[in-house]
Amino acid sequence: MGGDHRLGLVQYFTINEGAYDKFFEASKVFFLEENKKHYKYMTFAYGDDKKTATAFVIFDSTEQLIASTEIAFPFHKEVGEYSETKGPEFFGTKADYEKMKDAPEAKVFSKFYFINEGYGEVHSQPVDNTSVRICPYFKVADYAKVESVIPEFIAAIADEPDLIHYGFGYNEEEQLFHCREAYTSASAVLTHLDHVQNPIKELLTACEVVQFDCCGPRAECDKLVEALTPLNVVFYYTD
Repeated sequence: MGGDHRLGLVQYFTINEGAYDKFFEASKVFFLEENKKHYKYMTFAYGDDKKTATAFVIFDSTEQLIASTEIAFPFHKEVGEYSETKGPEFFGTKADYEKMKDAPEAKVFSKFYFINEGYGEVHSQPVDNTSVRICPYFKVADYAKVESVIPEFIAAIADEPDLIHYGFGYNEEEQLFHCREAYTSASAVLTHLDHVQNPIKELLTACEVVQFDCCGPRAECDKLVEALTPLNVVFYYTD
């Protein structure tokens, strides 16, 4: 699946002790053939202790996102009996938000991250459960400084053929921003981290890392433990 990855959501779950199997079975509803029309790409990934999970979804349009609640709402009602979650986090452009902000379905979102045009690069590699996704979240102290550094990241990814998608989103209300990234392999992630060493150092003078997620196959995630552990990474596995 190539194309645009700017509109989507991510959600985190805490699963009750012993309820992983029920949660996993319930999640299969999204992957029934008749339900795949409701999203462009979707995956669940699970923490090593099987007590945490995250869902990541990409949509082609706000209409598709809203229609997806036909299956999402019953799913949440079921798993709510044995798991806890905050509402999903939205990421997309402000134009996307304006299209759907008055829809009742939009009220479920817990946070909104707005993506600035030009702050992302999209490549055409397929996204699947062999891909590796990382997402650092930052608490901003100096947003003007952050904005001045972001173009350096965008320039750095121009020569990364194994990049799948890359984009920054900003939550003004809580002074947070994130960078959602996906790569074809752990090796591609390490190449990227090497390319952005200098921009990262500059960025961290204006903000601090408050959360860092990595999702992918266990074999690929294991290759990133050494590089990402200093950033307090949390791994979620897709296999």
